[in-house]
Amino acid sequence: MKPRSVALRLPRAPALIAALAAVALCPALAEAQIQTRPEARRGDPRAALISPGWAPFGSAISEQRIPGYNRATYLIGTSGPLTREGVMEAKRVGFVSILDLQSSPELSRNERLIAEYAVIRYFNLPMSDLPDPQQLQQFAAIVQDPRNLPILVHGQSLDQVGAVWALYRAGIGVPPGIAVVDGITSGLGPSLPAVQARLGLPVQQ
Repeated sequence: MKPRSVALRLPRAPALIAALAAVALCPALAEAQIQTRPEARRGDPRAALISPGWAPFGSAISEQRIPGYNRATYLIGTSGPLTREGVMEAKRVGFVSILDLQSSPELSRNERLIAEYAVIRYFNLPMSDLPDPQQLQQFAAIVQDPRNLPILVHGQSLDQVGAVWALYRAGIGVPPGIAVVDGITSGLGPSLPAVQARLGLPVQQ
């Protein structure tokens, strides 16, 4: 009995292109930590409360209310200190959480009360200097938890946020030089030499 020949069927060009595009998007989706829930597939309106949205682009927010805003990743935004109006703006544009790096107990207590009023999740991770390894672990745990996304990270200055962001990025495997550029984009300035020294880079005064 002659064996049957098996024809290898290759996907059509559009299907192949779509498959390759999906593979290319995988790292971005992994970083965003997005999961397609059954509710979202069924068009359930509760999906908006279950699956996180995206951090808005700068054009979608008020610079006066959220100063120095930067869309750091798909699900993480950074900014300078927030007032009451800034917290309300963060809620309006779709952030689920705020991570406050300020070390002032009074400022953080007031912001927590405003966040509770606005019904937006609030975290305070006080830092008076560059974060130590334990603080970076706590920072990572908050910003990598899908339940907290999208999240707006802010501190007492853009420099503080930029420094923390650079060290966090380096800690998750981003090359130190690129991590520093990411930090500068988020406001890293006077703390640049200290961050470079921490990461083993040539220090630029």
